[in-house]
Amino acid sequence: MHQNKQFNLKNFLAIAFLAILVIISAFFWSQLKLFIRSFLEFEQLHYIIYGLVFIIYVIDYYSDNNQKEENSQLGSNFNSFFDTVVSSTSYGIGITSSLTVIKGFYIQSAFDDAEYFTEFSKIDTILLVLTMCFLLYFCLSRVVLTMKRLIWTYESVAVK
Repeated sequence: MHQNKQFNLKNFLAIAFLAILVIISAFFWSQLKLFIRSFLEFEQLHYIIYGLVFIIYVIDYYSDNNQKEENSQLGSNFNSFFDTVVSSTSYGIGITSSLTVIKGFYIQSAFDDAEYFTEFSKIDTILLVLTMCFLLYFCLSRVVLTMKRLIWTYESVAVK
């Protein structure tokens, strides 16, 4: 059986982009470490995250393409405005809390000038950070899915 092979430009570009990032980070590792630390320690980071998440969910609440019961995070028993408040608050808290724990672990691991987890064993700290990475992924993916739903609208096509 013969299969047609097609070049997947999207995957190729993703692989090339990540390979270039790995090579650049290897050459500029010390600068990259300081940049990541500066980003994680940026004082207004939490406010920016809360603001962006709140804006996305407020726009989602007022948007025309939002089917209130279908897109409810809490179920159809709750008011859609309450759902908007809970979603924006909980995802904002999830993102910022996980970034705070990840920041502490990163600074403690990559630098010798601070110790955040003094009462935890190494395995406990690693498991805590892995849990926070999952929480960060989950919250970011929900916010990004909501944002994609707002940006990309699909028209229904009538079938004849």
